[in-house]
Amino acid sequence: MLRPVFGAVFALIFALVIVLALAAQTAGAAPQAAAELLDVPRLLDELSHTDTAVRKGASEKLAAIGEAARPELIKAARSDDPEQRARAAELLRKLPWFTNSDAQPIRALLERYGPADDRTRMALLWQFSDMTGGIDVLLRLLGEEPNQGIRWFIAALLINERDLATHKKLLALDPPEGTVDDAPVLVLVGSVLSDRNRRKALDYFRRAIDAEERHPGIDIGVLAIAFDALTDDCLARGDLDGAAALLRRQVPRDDLPHMAYRRSFGQSEPHALARLMALHTYFGPLRDYDDDIRAWGDAELFAAPLRWRIALLIGRFGAAPPLPWQPRELTGEQHLAAGAFLLRNKLHFAAESELHKALPARAKQSPFILEANALFALGQSTADRGGDDDVAANYLERAMEVKRNNGMDFAVPSRRQDDDVWAEIHWRRARAAHARGDAAVASARVKDLLQLLPTNTDLTISMIEWLKANWREADAKVLFDKVLVQTTAKLESAADADKPGMKNDLAWLCARVDERLPEAMKLAQEAADAQPDNAAFLDTLAEVCFRAGKPDDAIRHEMRASALEPDNAFMKQQLVRFRGAGK
Repeated sequence: MLRPVFGAVFALIFALVIVLALAAQTAGAAPQAAAELLDVPRLLDELSHTDTAVRKGASEKLAAIGEAARPELIKAARSDDPEQRARAAELLRKLPWFTNSDAQPIRALLERYGPADDRTRMALLWQFSDMTGGIDVLLRLLGEEPNQGIRWFIAALLINERDLATHKKLLALDPPEGTVDDAPVLVLVGSVLSDRNRRKALDYFRRAIDAEERHPGIDIGVLAIAFDALTDDCLARGDLDGAAALLRRQVPRDDLPHMAYRRSFGQSEPHALARLMALHTYFGPLRDYDDDIRAWGDAELFAAPLRWRIALLIGRFGAAPPLPWQPRELTGEQHLAAGAFLLRNKLHFAAESELHKALPARAKQSPFILEANALFALGQSTADRGGDDDVAANYLERAMEVKRNNGMDFAVPSRRQDDDVWAEIHWRRARAAHARGDAAVASARVKDLLQLLPTNTDLTISMIEWLKANWREADAKVLFDKVLVQTTAKLESAADADKPGMKNDLAWLCARVDERLPEAMKLAQEAADAQPDNAAFLDTLAEVCFRAGKPDDAIRHEMRASALEPDNAFMKQQLVRFRGAGK
């Protein structure tokens, strides 16, 4: 019984002897190193001294201190003093970027990283994103890189990572209270929180915009995530002036050099002005319209004050939109961007007006891509607002024809699977034929539909519900079984990080069409267990419980989901529905 204790004491004594021996060897060096570190704040201040000799001396001393000065140099590289920022960044680039724990392939790249130019650094960062352990390196570089444009590039790489382990690491970046706001980090954390705690995410996005506005830089379009989320939130709450104010802040950023990077990433040209003017045109004039005309309008139109004032006055008395002009001639791509923005916020008639303006316009590049995407969006808008099925199908079919003839893919919106589009076309043709009493055409279109394998969950639910409601139970079963087999196979082979979302989608499909409820319950519970703060997953679990005859459990889960997203109107409706079931 005494031997383990004796062994532990002996080991402790031996360790102390070693430490004391090392301390004796370095006794002379320690005071010097400590003194140098105490000098770092003073040396950093001297980086912005008016005397060139003082600045040079401070740089040399900081370079001599080396790695120990890195934390303070990182802070200085993000200070408000431009001279200090530049010199600190220069010193940081000369320090080693690798650590002793880095694997050799990563270390080899990091040895090239420091002296490389910005373009080469970006190419190296792309390589890290595909390497084992690369995410940790990107996170480390996000914290240490002095160039804000490069940091935004790192954020762009990390924001597309969807696995739970990476999300946990991003959430760990959560800036503590009282620290200086770091825009790339705030956007990253906010994007992860969007499905977990929307209010907190919106607060982070707001802080990111404020922080970047103080020091505008090359965000390569990543900050648009924050602007889009906040603008959409304003429109969801009916705050048109708030949405316009955000777009007004975004317009000047569209003229910064970062827009050139946007295009290199395949993103559209600047769109904030097009969106702002669309709000003025269809729902205004909104507050500060006259200032917007002065800032960005057509000088010739603004020089006609009487006409302008009359339009403004009529608008304030509630005349029907649109206003008689746009303040600046917009490109087809900008009209498309404005239309997609309005469509995303369910402002359908305004969206369709902008999309029609995109059709005859000649794009600067790829006019057929513009035409196909405008037609696709028109079909989606017509369908979403409950418009004529044949009209919606015509738009979609024309879009697919342009796509086929030009070997293209859709850029906007996100549904890109051919089977999804053709399934919707056949389904809408079938509905239209059924509505006019043409059973033969309806049956033929349903037959065409059943040859396809749609992947869009909500679309598949709508098709199965319609088939069941119109005495086509056998057809509904064929479609459900095909989708079930395909989705189950994908789920089994999917990466672990993707499985919770896929389980949630499959559980939602089963619940909404009242099929395989025991399996749906298992899938929904597993998804919610994997991400317990995901409001969408809790909502799915609540729906499955409700369909399985467990309204109390449904209410409990939906209340948790609603607490995570208190402004979510759909979840509020779900609660009303669940609570009314027993009455």
